[in-house]
Amino acid sequence: MAKYKTASTLDFIEWLESLAPKHRIQVKDRIKRIEDEGHFGIYKDLKNGIYELKWQIGTRAYYVYIDLQELLFLWGGNKNGQDKDIKKAKKILEKFLASHGSKES
Repeated sequence: MAKYKTASTLDFIEWLESLAPKHRIQVKDRIKRIEDEGHFGIYKDLKNGIYELKWQIGTRAYYVYIDLQELLFLWGGNKNGQDKDIKKAKKILEKFLASHGSKES
């Protein structure tokens, strides 16, 4: 399977560090599987350029493709705050694109 490079916004890193250790490990393990094996697990295309990784415990991580084999993790949250978290991920993406130019595929 395809391997991916990943990057994270500072917002995503701060969110990740705020998680309980068990959940932080689950998110990091999934990202590692994406990098090493191209295995995404449960995910959803939100139809706005943003994708959502999903966990059964309700955790969500939002990312975009910035190149064919490169992902940028924007933000995370949980199922209960999904609408608000998707809006925040969109704002983070807009900020990223404004400061880095439009690299999105």
